[in-house]
Amino acid sequence: MAEMVKDINPHADVRVLDRGVTEANVHDFLEGSDAYIDGIDFFEIDMRRLIFNTCREKGIYALTAAPLGFGATLQVFDPKGMGFDEYFGIDDQTPPLEKIAAFAAGLTPNPYHLSYMDTTRVSFKRRTGPAVSPACTMAASLVATETVKILTGKGEIRPIPCYLQFDMLLNKVKMGKIAMGAKNPGQKKKRRLILENLLMKSEE
Repeated sequence: MAEMVKDINPHADVRVLDRGVTEANVHDFLEGSDAYIDGIDFFEIDMRRLIFNTCREKGIYALTAAPLGFGATLQVFDPKGMGFDEYFGIDDQTPPLEKIAAFAAGLTPNPYHLSYMDTTRVSFKRRTGPAVSPACTMAASLVATETVKILTGKGEIRPIPCYLQFDMLLNKVKMGKIAMGAKNPGQKKKRRLILENLLMKSEE
């Protein structure tokens, strides 16, 4: 990835952390950043919490975009707005499988993709889930454009609990808001359904 960036822009300042991001180096990793783009594995909830919460401490915008079926969602965390734990309803005592359910519920305000996705491909044990190239490209485009807006001050930033969601297969676009985040009654129900009907069944 570093070589790709340097090939595109030889003047880019690229730092590589050979051992990845850890509790010991997360502050150094984020030092001097204006924005953080979430690109780690979906199932790495604890490390994601650490990075997003550290961004909040350091006054850094944090962005995540999930490829969902043939679409994607965009969520932007303003360091002065609602935090990661509050939006997803996660804390240190939340069981691992429930953390995944909470994260999935927060990423999918409208689960359009479930009408055509093969949910048997989802496995917490194997840490696998389906993704298609157009959705991944859309997710990358969403965070790239939003980062440009943050850096240049051009365009409106709509942070969490607002979201932007697309589904190219179903021709659906939604710009909405999940009031109260994880405390929203609809989100609580969705979280329970994901846990019971998707994650737990996938492990049986």
